[in-house]
Amino acid sequence: MTQPAHGKPSKIRVHLDNFGKGFELLALAATFIAAVQSQIMSIATGLPQGQESVAIRAINAFFLGGLILDLMAAAISFLTSRWLQRLSEEEKDLFEDELSSQEHKSSHPEEGKRKSSISSGSPPNRYKKNRKFLHSCHAFFRGLFHWYLSVCLSIPLPLLIIGVLCMFSGIYTYVWTQQPAPVAIIITVAGGATLPFVLGVFLIGRKRGRRRDIIHRLCQMQGDW
Repeated sequence: MTQPAHGKPSKIRVHLDNFGKGFELLALAATFIAAVQSQIMSIATGLPQGQESVAIRAINAFFLGGLILDLMAAAISFLTSRWLQRLSEEEKDLFEDELSSQEHKSSHPEEGKRKSSISSGSPPNRYKKNRKFLHSCHAFFRGLFHWYLSVCLSIPLPLLIIGVLCMFSGIYTYVWTQQPAPVAIIITVAGGATLPFVLGVFLIGRKRGRRRDIIHRLCQMQGDW
């Protein structure tokens, strides 16, 4: 526990700290992938302009597009992490409470259903029919602007995923147009065989029973490594 200048112990915010560390790791991963992508890109560049085929140009387009997306994902991840660090103490407490509430709702969905059924008879939301049109428009555009700002802070992972897809598109375009068929088949099978494992990470979800079972099996599978 860190000690601030005035001597009082700082409040522990586990969820906020993990949230910020996630963007720090994302920035590191995006930078690493961009470096790898720039090295792979060298296999399809350097030809004289007259010798470039349509396939070579498509490969370069995939690699360069993916490289830009990876670099932007790294930059935005750093900016988001820095923004989280610059929050005031009150904002950090609010962030921690919101994250804790969202985690509780995800792990206990049945409580949310009960609350929604109880509050189903409550009056309509702020966009009531008796509100003035100007006030409704102002509230709508303000909410839309705040949604846009939230997307700006949380967009790095989708950008990184699209960048990685562009990289693999460039790789497969290269092997199927510039390499012999056996090489292309082996590389395609190698990539396709690992795809289910990548997809499985995103399929874990937030179900409490499933996550507990996965944790139990992971502990059983742990070896000396």
